[in-house]
Amino acid sequence: MGKHPRTPFQPLCVVFPLELINFEYAKEIPMAQTAPLVFSSITPEQYATLTAKAQAAGISLSGNSGKASKYGVEIAWNYAPDTQTLTLQCLSTPFFVKPEDVNAKIQTLVKESLS
Repeated sequence: MGKHPRTPFQPLCVVFPLELINFEYAKEIPMAQTAPLVFSSITPEQYATLTAKAQAAGISLSGNSGKASKYGVEIAWNYAPDTQTLTLQCLSTPFFVKPEDVNAKIQTLVKESLS
């Protein structure tokens, strides 16, 4: 067998016309949402503390319900002052973040804020 001459590394460049690229598949694929986390006996004062901590971390929780997103993690919340119930749900995460990890962090933050 003949020897192949050594050549310096040549990068390979492939050019595709834009009409051949399906950008629908190029978008980030969000992970599935998790089951809602429900916290009971949350007083309005405790809820105010939780929202202040979230806002200090750059997460805009305003009002008793809504959605917020940071770093690709989207959560929804609903606080019912009459029943003192707070529901938090992770709606989506980027592919490199496990929804279960987000839930664990939420549970830890709520418990720390209540103690």
